[in-house]
Amino acid sequence: MIDSNSLFGQLVQYYYHDKWNKCKNDVKDGIFDNRYESDFAVGDENPFHGTLILANSDTLGGKLIEAVLVKKEGLGDFTPIKTIDDFIAFMDKHKKRDRAIIYDGVNTKMTSVEAIYANRLAHLGLDLDRELPPDFMTYDVSVPVSECGARTRTAMLIAKAYTDSQSNVDTYMIKTTAYTPLGLGLVAHFTRDGLKETFFLKHDLNARQDQYIDREHSVIGIHRTYRHQDRKIVLESERVINPSEIVSLN
Repeated sequence: MIDSNSLFGQLVQYYYHDKWNKCKNDVKDGIFDNRYESDFAVGDENPFHGTLILANSDTLGGKLIEAVLVKKEGLGDFTPIKTIDDFIAFMDKHKKRDRAIIYDGVNTKMTSVEAIYANRLAHLGLDLDRELPPDFMTYDVSVPVSECGARTRTAMLIAKAYTDSQSNVDTYMIKTTAYTPLGLGLVAHFTRDGLKETFFLKHDLNARQDQYIDREHSVIGIHRTYRHQDRKIVLESERVINPSEIVSLN
C-alpha cells in the first residue's frame, strides 16, 4: 500500500489531483488528444510541468551548497508543509518554474532551488541499462532508457552521491514523457540503492469497478516496486492500487 503520508504518497496524490485533472478532459477512449501537437504519441513530451524533489534531513541544503551542486543565492525561502493541502499548494505555486524542490524531512518544510549542477557528479557514472528497467521510459518499451533526460539523470546521480546512513538523499520526480496513451508521465522514487518505486495511470476496460480511480475514463493506478538482482534493477512487485489511497482528497 502507498503510504499517503510519505513523500512519495503525497507526490502521487498531487499527480492525480493536479496532473490528471488537467489532462483528463483531453482524453477520449484512453488516448490523450494533445491540442498543441496533432501527432502526439507515447514517448513524446506532454504539456504538463514535471517535478524533481530532493529529500533528506535539515542539512541537505547545506550539503548541496558545500558540494557546489547548488548556489546559496539560488535557494528560496523554506515553507512549512504540515498537511497534504500544504504540499499541493506549494507544488502548484512552483510548477511553472524550472526549479527543483528541496524537502527538509526533519522540520517538514520545502523550498525551491534555481539550478542543480549535477554535471559535477558525472564521475559517478550511470549504467542506464542496469540501473533502469527497460520499460522506465514508456510502458510499451518503445523508447530506450538511453533517451532519459537530464532531470532523470540528475535524480539518479544525486541519490547515488550520498550513500552513508547520515547523508542519504532520496529523490522523487514526475516525468513529462508520456508513459501510456493517457499522456501523463511516470512518478518515480530513487534511493541510494537505485530505483525504488514508480506509479502511473493506465486505461483498462477489464478492471473491476472498485479498482477505477476514474470510472468515467476507465483509469486505474499501478504501483511498482523494484529490487537488485544480478547487479541490475528488476521488478519486485506490481499491483493495482486501491483508489482510496489517492482519491480521498476533496
